[in-house]
Amino acid sequence: MNRKNVFMIVTLLLLSSFFVQADDAVEWGAATPTEVYACDVREGSSVEKDTMNFVKDWKEWASENGVFTKYTAQLMRPITHNGTYPAWQWLGYWPDYAASGADAQVRLKKAGQLQKTASKFLDNCQHSTYGSWFVREPKGRWVMDDHITLFSNCKYLEDKGDDDLLKANTKYNAYLDSENDDTPIVQWWPTAGGRVYGDAGNEHDTTGWDFKWIAAFPSLVEYHEMVNDMWNGNLYSEFWSIYGDVMTCDSARVYEAKVIHTASE
Repeated sequence: MNRKNVFMIVTLLLLSSFFVQADDAVEWGAATPTEVYACDVREGSSVEKDTMNFVKDWKEWASENGVFTKYTAQLMRPITHNGTYPAWQWLGYWPDYAASGADAQVRLKKAGQLQKTASKFLDNCQHSTYGSWFVREPKGRWVMDDHITLFSNCKYLEDKGDDDLLKANTKYNAYLDSENDDTPIVQWWPTAGGRVYGDAGNEHDTTGWDFKWIAAFPSLVEYHEMVNDMWNGNLYSEFWSIYGDVMTCDSARVYEAKVIHTASE
């Protein structure tokens, strides 16, 4: 069983782990916690108005209770996808599990009214959590502002696993360094609330996957520069020469990440 699958069974767009160098060996760093709420919007709701009213209520509630002070939250608005994923998605992350645990406990005990407010315009909500590991950390604070995020579900090829991925990540880092490419990349493994281990998952996940590959860009300009390099440059061939015998990934989804709360607030 893969090491991260153990994390998934036992317990488990993002910010403070990387590879740890031990002598000449590269090891996985510490995981950081991430959560996603994915919901349908109730018919007749004013999604923009209702969402921003809810965000206002949530921020006031968090301030009154002194929680989510180390938390970053963003609304994920789809730009390109296949139409099967929920249109309303909230992504949040913490720097460590001490912070996420404290906030989650207060939310469990004191957020009943917020849940009632959300249920007035949201339906069929799924709350999933992930352990995240950075391949490349972001440089600068632009990820604290609105930006573009790419998601893809990836699956290990037969007889491949975490050690193989770590070696590939190290090689890919070296390649991006040589190209002066600062694109932040993070990989998520499911903790709870997502697919059942070994199954395809839910209606939004028909192929099964092991982890999510996420990359972020300051704007669509930088995203399209990446796509140009993928099709008209060397990025595609270099990427798959490194990862092609380790994993396969599905067609990516691209979102506008609207940052609604940061740890500095």
